[in-house]
This record gives sequence, C-alpha cells and structure tokens, in this order.
Amino acid sequence: MSDATFPWDGGSGPAVATAPLPPAPDAACIRLDAVTVDFRDTRALDGLTLRVSRGELVTLLGPSGCGKTTALRVVAGFISPSGGRVYLRGAPAEALPPHRRNIGLVYQHYALFPHMTVAQNVAFGLKVRRWPAARVRDKVGEMLDLVRLGQWGGRYPRELSGGMQQRVAVARAMAIEPDILLFDEPLSALDARLRVELREEIKQLHRRIPDVAILYVTHDQEEALVISDRIVVMNAGRVAQIGTPEEVFSRPRTIFCAEFMGASNIVHAAVLERRNGAAVVAVGSERVEIPAPITCALGQPVTFCVRPERVRLDTHGANRVRGVFDDVSFKGAAVTVRVTVPGSAPVRLAAEVPAGQWDSARRVGEELVLSFDRADCVIVDA
Repeated sequence: MSDATFPWDGGSGPAVATAPLPPAPDAACIRLDAVTVDFRDTRALDGLTLRVSRGELVTLLGPSGCGKTTALRVVAGFISPSGGRVYLRGAPAEALPPHRRNIGLVYQHYALFPHMTVAQNVAFGLKVRRWPAARVRDKVGEMLDLVRLGQWGGRYPRELSGGMQQRVAVARAMAIEPDILLFDEPLSALDARLRVELREEIKQLHRRIPDVAILYVTHDQEEALVISDRIVVMNAGRVAQIGTPEEVFSRPRTIFCAEFMGASNIVHAAVLERRNGAAVVAVGSERVEIPAPITCALGQPVTFCVRPERVRLDTHGANRVRGVFDDVSFKGAAVTVRVTVPGSAPVRLAAEVPAGQWDSARRVGEELVLSFDRADCVIVDA
C-alpha cells in the first residue's frame, strides 16, 4: 500500500488514546441486568437481562419497535438506561462515554466517509487514537485482507458495490481492536443475493476473531439462524425467548415466538383425554395426540404448534387428519399446501413439502390426508 493512501502525518504520539476497560476474570464481556429505557410515555426496554461472552455471537431478533436497536445503543453508550445496570468486561459502564468503551460499530447504511479512500476510512479510528503511521498502515492492510479487499484500498466508496462498502465498514470497526463488535441491521440495505453472501462472510469473520464479543441486531429470522450462537427473541422491549438457533426455531415457548419463527400451525384446543403419557385434543373433527401439558386436566385449554415442514402429505405419522385442500404456494424447492380440517371449530393447517412430491393436478376442494408425529407438536404459552 502506498504512502499516498494516507495523506496525514501519523505522528509519533502515544499509540493508544483511549484505554479499554480493565478485564474482570470469568465475567461476561457484555452484561445487562434488568435494564429499562423510557422515552417520555414509551418504555422501549422493560427489564432486559442479557449476557454475551467473549467469542460469542448473540443476535437480538424481533420486529420493528421491539427494542433491539435500543439495547444495542445502550451497550454502545449512546443511550443511558432509565434503570438497571450495564457491565462491560465486568466493570460498571453506565457512566462511561462511548469512546472509552472500546467498541466497534457497523451500521445499516455503512456510514463511510465519501471523500476518503477505502484505506483512509479503515484508518480513521486509528488516526483518532494517534497510532504511529507505520502501525496504521500495517493494521489497515491486515483488516482489508481480512475482508478480502486488499487490492481496493485506493478506491472511494462510490466505486464499490453495496456489499463491498459494508465489508469496508466491518474492517473499519475491527481495525481499532475492539473487545465488542456491534452490528445494527448491517445487511438490510442489500439485495437478497448480497445478504446471503455477506451473512456467510460475517459467520466466517466470527470464527476468525474468537476474542471479540459480537452483539448483532436483525429482524430477519433466516439471517439470525445462520450466524448466531444464541438468539434473543424480543417483543415489546422484553425477552420472549433466549436459546440456540435450533431451540428457538424448533421449540418456541410462546405464540409470538412460534409465529415470528414461521410456525404457522398454531392450534388452540382442549384436553379430551390422557393416553400413554400424552394428551388427546381435537383438531377440527379429528383427534390427535400431543405432549402432555405440565398440568393435564380434562377440559384444560392448551395451545400447541407444529411446523409446516414437519407435516406430511401421507398417513405415516401417528397423527392423521383429513381435510379439504384450499390453497398452495410455490416456493421453488418446496410448496406450502393449506388444508382446512372441518368441524364445529374448523382448523387450517399448512404442510411444506418438496415440490417434487406435490401433484399439481390436484384441485381446490379435494380431500387430503395430513400426518405428523406427536414429538413434533410443541406446547406454547398462549
């Protein structure tokens, strides 16, 4: 990289202008204890408790207005909590200004300086910290190589694609050697192909920086499932569920989590009988077995979900229901078939099946048999 890439004099001042927080043994890198944030008459965060360990990527997932970006801004120091405690590397951080938190932040819209080259953008935080010029040059080269832009240091942001600009933003955030890396909807401004490409790069980056705690905000379920070690599903400023991607996807605890993660088959029923350690409930005019609720009294209302991809168009499952075919949606490799199970309280179920298993000659109004296993039914909190 040529000296012309850096027009300023790096100087010989101190290498670091802002010291990171002192480490605390066995402490979470990010710790929020019952944090609340009030904006006038609105409670944006309501008792949020969260831990993120060093080397862990935790995603805050939820719809717009659920409080996930507010939580990120509390960690960054841009918002002061109305209540609760914030700890970074084991030390109290409520009074610590943003520039003292040793945090790298990647925004949705890149926030690159258009009048600076790629290399100058990546070097900006290092210049502020008064790193020596040679060290800045080495670090910028290292970061650009990390995001596969080593030959693009002399270009300007306007000469790059959206995906490349976001990689520059990641390199700039990483250059300051942060303890914590925050991502605020970093892929939402990109098209579908670039989102898939960049989320894979973020996943690989996470593996290459095992000493950094990453807190990631998104509203995209698939994105969260692909990149996360743990997912925090948020709703109305509160945590609805915390778990691994598999736990949140396959075993949602509430109707909100089930619906947000795409489990469209949510059935409200009542326990009709107990049989072989299971509860028997009515689905339309059919009877099916589900896992027994914690309290399994006859007549007890219960809500369960079964994911569409666990429902089959056959009679092989322990639970078999007959219904009327009323709709089909083509999704490329799969189709979603919707069936109404008649009865005094009709129930609409969806089955997602490989496209090759669907007979396109079927007509609306035909009878279809759906089946699913008891183990695939998940009791959720209504």
